[in-house]
Amino acid sequence: MISTRLMEPAAKVLVPRIGSDLKSLEMAIRTYSFEWERFPTPDSTENEGFTPPGLTSPIPYVVKLPADPYSDDGTYLYRYEVASSTGEETAIFLSPGPDRVIGFPFEDLVKHGVRGFNRWLYAPTNGVKSAGDIFRVVTEKRDTTNTN
Repeated sequence: MISTRLMEPAAKVLVPRIGSDLKSLEMAIRTYSFEWERFPTPDSTENEGFTPPGLTSPIPYVVKLPADPYSDDGTYLYRYEVASSTGEETAIFLSPGPDRVIGFPFEDLVKHGVRGFNRWLYAPTNGVKSAGDIFRVVTEKRDTTNTN
């Protein structure tokens, strides 16, 4: 078992690195979205999966998919939703953080939008293994009136 003393320095390095990884994935997905006029869909029928296929090939929007040190399989969780009534697309990249538990309420994101989700954001103020996820939400409004 790893002591809390050893985990704290690791978290001080890993948490900022995860933030940087998620920012890189956001830039990749925004570039993909600009070219394809949509976010890539996850490799799952429930619109939830791991870092989406298509970001590394055939066009490399990101050279290599970063690894999440806090997930069991090393990949960042990716969730994609479309609010059909507004045409708003929302994509989220997520790491469970040091507690390794995903607590982010995806269903609420779909119903209520992005507002108020800072309460689910990881902060080390309650210790290294405090609750909260590390995530990045990307939202784009599509013009649904253009049929070209």
